[in-house]
Amino acid sequence: MGTDKKQSNRKASSSVNTVLSDTQTCVMQAILKHAPILISAKDTQGNILFTSDHFTTLKGPIPRDYINKNVFDLFPQAVAEQLWNNDLKAQKSKEAILVEEEVEHADGSWHIYQTAKFRLLDGNDNLIGTCAVSFDITHLKKLEYDVQHDSLTELYNRRFLDVCFNNELKRAKRDKRALLFVLLDLDGFKKYNDKYGHVKGDELLIQFSKQLKKTFRRPSDFCFRLGGDEFAVILTADQKDEVQPVQELSEKIQKLWRIYGGFACTVSAGIRAIDGKEKLTSKQAYRDADVALYRAKEQGRNQICFFA
Repeated sequence: MGTDKKQSNRKASSSVNTVLSDTQTCVMQAILKHAPILISAKDTQGNILFTSDHFTTLKGPIPRDYINKNVFDLFPQAVAEQLWNNDLKAQKSKEAILVEEEVEHADGSWHIYQTAKFRLLDGNDNLIGTCAVSFDITHLKKLEYDVQHDSLTELYNRRFLDVCFNNELKRAKRDKRALLFVLLDLDGFKKYNDKYGHVKGDELLIQFSKQLKKTFRRPSDFCFRLGGDEFAVILTADQKDEVQPVQELSEKIQKLWRIYGGFACTVSAGIRAIDGKEKLTSKQAYRDADVALYRAKEQGRNQICFFA
């Protein structure tokens, strides 16, 4: 009787385990079918092991046709390299990595995904591949862009200036370089606006902004529209009295004015130079640059003045 009871218990236990296993499989299949996110796994060579049904949103084959295909067979070279490089990082990391990846949707639009990638280990802790879980954050990136940028010129706006200034000041101190806060004002813009109207005035501001970005085009240069015809630039420099980019911009703007109405208009600039020893807030830098800008206006405009 005792032996029969043990065998019966073993059968019951095996039956329960089988039921649990079947349930887990059903749940996994349901997740892969209905989850509104991209879920996938690759082996250590970049071959797809499985994908969720949400892969139908991407440009490419249907989800089941991804299986056993290599990432370089499924995506354009640049996209495949992006995905595979992140997979390699995940393979080497004990913790999950978070990355942003850009892929094309079936409708031809490009979307940005926030992806968590983590390595997969077997029962003996041997690496067998990576898993990726990706959320579409394109709308969030758009909102982030709108919060940080001026809608007319697409330059950074005043709201983002404080954040940028603090970050760049820390970096300048670390690199032992000067930080320049440049305040710019278009001389004669009001007269131009009064003569040609606000629509033409907006067109001129857009053209000026393009010249601003062309002149200050290094990754460490940040251009802002603060309001009206007032602009600012934050940049690092080897010397505190570096004015060449501002002079270059002034020359370009004089040509631009001649194209847009023949006005003999120029740019005035006030610069606050900051070395690594100074502790300054963005509001203080703005105030000092504004003092220098006012002096440039007083001296006849078309001037570049440093805050003393």
